Amino acid sequence: MRKKLSVLVTLAVALSPLQVRAAASDDTSYTWSTPKLVVTYILMGIAESGSIRAGVNSAAFVDGAGRLRMIFEGGSPSDTKWSTVSTDGGANWSVDRAFRWPTEIQASFGHISVVAAPNGGYRGFVRNETGIASVYSTDGQTWTKESGLRLTPSAFGLEKLDGGGVAKLPDGRYRMYVGDESSYFRRCGSDKAVNTKIYSATSTDQLTWTVDSGYRIGPELGTRCNLHPHAFVDPSGAVGIVFHVNNDIEKSNSEWQSSCHYALSTDGLTFSAPKRIPATMKKTSFGTENTADDCDLMVMPDNTLRLFASLFGPGPDGNQIFMSTGTVAVKTTATTAAPAATSPATTKVMKITCVKGKVTRVVSGAPPKCPPGFKKK
Repeated sequence: MRKKLSVLVTLAVALSPLQVRAAASDDTSYTWSTPKLVVTYILMGIAESGSIRAGVNSAAFVDGAGRLRMIFEGGSPSDTKWSTVSTDGGANWSVDRAFRWPTEIQASFGHISVVAAPNGGYRGFVRNETGIASVYSTDGQTWTKESGLRLTPSAFGLEKLDGGGVAKLPDGRYRMYVGDESSYFRRCGSDKAVNTKIYSATSTDQLTWTVDSGYRIGPELGTRCNLHPHAFVDPSGAVGIVFHVNNDIEKSNSEWQSSCHYALSTDGLTFSAPKRIPATMKKTSFGTENTADDCDLMVMPDNTLRLFASLFGPGPDGNQIFMSTGTVAVKTTATTAAPAATSPATTKVMKITCVKGKVTRVVSGAPPKCPPGFKKK
């Protein structure tokens, strides 16, 4: 069974690829809601046997009509593209029956990522055995295939690419992030020394790309088999990569525990230590692990986040997509009440009469005291 592995956030100190980092820690910048399934067998009208996928490998964005739209693979054949839409931020979804995907790219390309195109509309990037191709839409609903390939595995010295998420950089250029799927099936499941890397390429028009030197995510992160990167720009302007990690891929299928991780960068090249997103779902029919695969993360207009992730495996719970909402974590600090203000004490001045023989004196004070040799009258 194939297992696949993605903010007003305070950036951690950026480290060079050669510095050693500790394993990813849990994300505390955002509070993540309890995940809920949003692409289900019921929604898609598919039997829960698991013989046909309800949905996996999602890409979410806000379309030209202002709706939250998700494109994913499902149905029969298994790589058919479908789209659902939500008008309430993801609380409720419906299948868009008017969605149109180019048939000439339908059967062989998967793992779509969507980004706003430079001159308007949307561009999607999809990959197959030969490389990463692109499709274009003016509204996010009807798509056409663009000629040629945007990137090939040989440009990175690899056998097979995955991912293809694109983020717009602060200087107006675009950076695409791709994963290495060359050894995914051959070695990730058996060789604990394997740690796949995430690479990048840069473009000014999203059509012609130049490979960046080095890699963006690698073995120093303390995770392994980092796959299927999607890209986003967080509310602070940082460039983010979200990817999934098979934490225990060397174990049996019933013990695999996949999860979503993200890392941030000010320039899109050097990334902070990754954070693990704690939103996962427990499978009941295929092992007992908590899991999240093929992660996609997007920022909504109100600066909240939407995390989408797939559950792989047989029905009734596998091959569906869940969503979790991220909101800025509220940090509480202890406060000490200031002491109540008090008025200065008021001292009452008094007078007494003091006598010494035939001498009498009136003395003032608080309290008044008779001088030596005098007595109070």
